[in-house]
Amino acid sequence: MMNIDLKFAGILIALILIIAINQNQEKLMEQTQIIFESREWQTEYNQLVADEGISSEYLAETDYYDYSNPSIQRKIAQVMSISDSSMEYVKNAAELVFIEIDYNIAASDVQCINGKASTNFEAGKGDCTEQGMALIALLRGAGIPARAIGGCLYADRSPRCDLFAAVPFKKPRYKELTPEDIEKGLLSRRQEIGSRSGGLHLYIEAFLEIKDTEGLMILDDTKRTANGAWIIVEPTTGEVVKENSCYLYDEELVVPNDKKGIFCSSDNLTYALLCSTL
Repeated sequence: MMNIDLKFAGILIALILIIAINQNQEKLMEQTQIIFESREWQTEYNQLVADEGISSEYLAETDYYDYSNPSIQRKIAQVMSISDSSMEYVKNAAELVFIEIDYNIAASDVQCINGKASTNFEAGKGDCTEQGMALIALLRGAGIPARAIGGCLYADRSPRCDLFAAVPFKKPRYKELTPEDIEKGLLSRRQEIGSRSGGLHLYIEAFLEIKDTEGLMILDDTKRTANGAWIIVEPTTGEVVKENSCYLYDEELVVPNDKKGIFCSSDNLTYALLCSTL
């Protein structure tokens, strides 16, 4: 009987030790920042960013662009390992967000206000704001200036786009903004499936070397520098936006890092009225 008790005690002690070791390893992983191998393109790209005088605001970490979080660092390392240029990194990061954070019609503004990049990835679902938050963290954490744009998304009504309107393809997600919404003060950037009229939207701009921007959508000449430009990245499709897109973008504002509230919803009634007419 004593031998059985001793064996049981030994097994119990061994299990306790295994659990303790695993917990310590998990804590160590949480506390350790992942160091990812730099790529050759980063040296030239970083010099470009410095030479063009891009504000450090667009590389800054915030409580919601939490790119020092170990889980975000691992994703940055993953994307970096398959990217041979800044352009490839932006494309791959956008696609990763699209794959790992499912678009969720039911996402609320509260989820946006309380969220951050790491928890958005953990949740695995969200709308343009949760997806955009996660994408900016991946870009800034890799040294690529990125910023959130609060604006309006609307369909191009050209004959070319009318011709292909019925052809299935990956469309940006947004909700038509109606006069009734505006009367009720519903100016959320929470988006649903696209329609023909304008809807408030959050999208991303990333800074790239000018040679990499051919054929991509650049909103206007104020987005260009001598050797680079801010290109539009659509978080709800996981793609950089082409200049011949059948969806058009209008800018309300560049969202400051310390204004998370307007990242999630607009407070500009005049702009909402304009958006509803586009």
